Amino acid sequence: MNKHDFYEVIVSPTLDAMGLPGGLAAKRLVLGTALHESGGLQFIRQRTGGRSLYGPGLSFYQFEMATVEWLANEYLARRADLGDAAEKAFMQLSDQDLKWEDLDPTALKVKLESDMRFATALCRLRYWPIREPLPQATDLQGLARYWLKHYNAGGKGTVNKFVRDARFIMGVY
Repeated sequence: MNKHDFYEVIVSPTLDAMGLPGGLAAKRLVLGTALHESGGLQFIRQRTGGRSLYGPGLSFYQFEMATVEWLANEYLARRADLGDAAEKAFMQLSDQDLKWEDLDPTALKVKLESDMRFATALCRLRYWPIREPLPQATDLQGLARYWLKHYNAGGKGTVNKFVRDARFIMGVY
């Protein structure tokens, strides 16, 4: 997928529709996350390189189901305002009447692989509970450190890999 299109058609309108603070820094962080996690918007399923072709990661954001279930069942259940913001965005952008409680694990997997706006909203919500403020939108190293600390904790990612994969975001409005 074209990076500019992904930003213009998916990331920016989804985050705008959610109405959460963060502005350009949040958009660049979410876009950078997708660019890095998906190998430049190539993969919606995690590639392992091992005996099994696929790992547990789904969507351009490489969500594992445990994270999605935590977001849907634990975090959003306690924060109805955020669940409402996400549901409002889904309805506004896709004309779908989405309710979290209607999504069982199988439906969540399908939605992650087939609905980029849904996955993008979840990515933004994944960063939302973090109390540490977002880095400045112009600070790619800071965004990379933020991603590594809060999104990829315990993973194989590095700041340098994120910067290499996501350097495109600095040219995004």
